Amino acid sequence: MDPLPEPDIIADVLNTPRITNVSAPQNQCNILAALQALRDDLGQQIQALGQQIQARGQQIQALRDDLGQQIQAPRNDQQALPDDLGQQIQALRDDLGQQIQALRNDQQALPDDLGRQVQALRDDQQALRDDLMQQIQALRDDLGQLGQALRDDQQARQIRAPRNDQQAQALRDDQQALRDDLTQRFHALKYRHSNFEIAFANRNKFRDYGGTTLQPLVDIRNGRNIPGFPRTHAQLYRTKKAIVDTILRALGVQLPRNTLLKAKREAVAQGLTCLDENGGD
Repeated sequence: MDPLPEPDIIADVLNTPRITNVSAPQNQCNILAALQALRDDLGQQIQALGQQIQARGQQIQALRDDLGQQIQAPRNDQQALPDDLGQQIQALRDDLGQQIQALRNDQQALPDDLGRQVQALRDDQQALRDDLMQQIQALRDDLGQLGQALRDDQQARQIRAPRNDQQAQALRDDQQALRDDLTQRFHALKYRHSNFEIAFANRNKFRDYGGTTLQPLVDIRNGRNIPGFPRTHAQLYRTKKAIVDTILRALGVQLPRNTLLKAKREAVAQGLTCLDENGGD
């Protein structure tokens, strides 16, 4: 910005000595021209000064706007921070709620699964009990038939004198041995059932009782394994079949290989009856 004219310049213009060789009107015109030039110069300087002031005002306004933006930015950040923090807290709450709900679902499903396992174990126990009772009943029937046959044989021998005392005594010994063997196997099954009851009371979770195993195989009186006890249902069936086949061979009865066990038992009863009628021959 150009500096303002000094006051002495104006004074110099006003105090300009008149030219002696110029008329008064001419001097006045010269003074007015000088004043007009001075006025124009002052106007230009004032206009330039106004432009500079306007430019400074624009700079100040720009500084104010920039400063306002800088001040507003932290305020916006400060205002946005609680919103973002609230969103994070809400997300954590939702995640925690989902985890809690999942735990509740697992906790609710656990008793149901445990109940199904307990029910399955009870069903296995009932199936095993029914199977054991059937086997025990079958052995009782066998013992009843053999006992009746022995009683009939004893009555017949009391009526008829044996032709050979040694043969009669040997037959009685065989019958007693057979009775002892059947009794031992009957008790083995009974101990098997009792041992299962104890194992179930102790929460021993045996699986597949109705399948291929007859475990546990211990004597509840001493905790030892029962010698010769069958380990599977198939072995138990073969054991009973072997007992009946032994009796049939002792009686001299021959049957087809595919004869059922029930038919063989009936043949044993008939063979013992015939033996009594023939007097032990």
